[in-house]
Amino acid sequence: MRTVTRPTGGHLDVRPLTGADERSVGAPTRLEACRLAARVASLPPRSATEVPLVDIDAILRVIHEALYGDRVSSEVACRGCEDPLEVLLSLGAISEPPGELPVDRVGEVEYAVHGARFRLPTTADVIAVDSEPSEHRGEALRSRLLLDGELSVDVLDAALDEVACCHEANLEVRCERCGATTSAQFLLHEHLLRSIAMEQRWLIREIHLLASSYGWPLADIERLTRTERRQMARLIQADRAGAAP
Repeated sequence: MRTVTRPTGGHLDVRPLTGADERSVGAPTRLEACRLAARVASLPPRSATEVPLVDIDAILRVIHEALYGDRVSSEVACRGCEDPLEVLLSLGAISEPPGELPVDRVGEVEYAVHGARFRLPTTADVIAVDSEPSEHRGEALRSRLLLDGELSVDVLDAALDEVACCHEANLEVRCERCGATTSAQFLLHEHLLRSIAMEQRWLIREIHLLASSYGWPLADIERLTRTERRQMARLIQADRAGAAP
């Protein structure tokens, strides 16, 4: 169990991932990420979508660090020659605010800048604006978050970067082969859910190994933490390798 300091205030206890949590992971969407965060931090499912994204991402970061560490390694295709380009970054580095715009906190999730007040975005906000055409989503989100006064979409984005910097990054990667520069976007929730989903084939094998060796039902195995399950699977494999002629 790890205690997470919520960026908006207070603390949350985040438990280790279990097999049931891993099997629940679906598409790499904000809603799926919110559901996973709610499971491991005991957030009420009905109200989890109203929790600010910055708090959800704090939970996701703890999950990522427990499974994979702070460093992120990914690949994008070069736009020039289509060679794979490696992208390396640190979660700690991309969560630092730019420090370029003075923003005042005026409530638990409310802030003020340039005489205008706004609130922090939630998963519910993202879901609502996703139905809009892509060119209209920025304005749709601005209309939901702005409480009073006037702010452009760009200024609101800059203010949110200062006070609710979610784990997102826009990167430029240069190809050593052809010299082309390729843009890449990193989104923590997408990267984490894809990483867990890619490992589900190993999860199924580990469940089968424990079930066939111990005779345990699926529900009991799924309640094991990832660490417990993998340790047991390694022991079984070691025993079988030692018993082989």
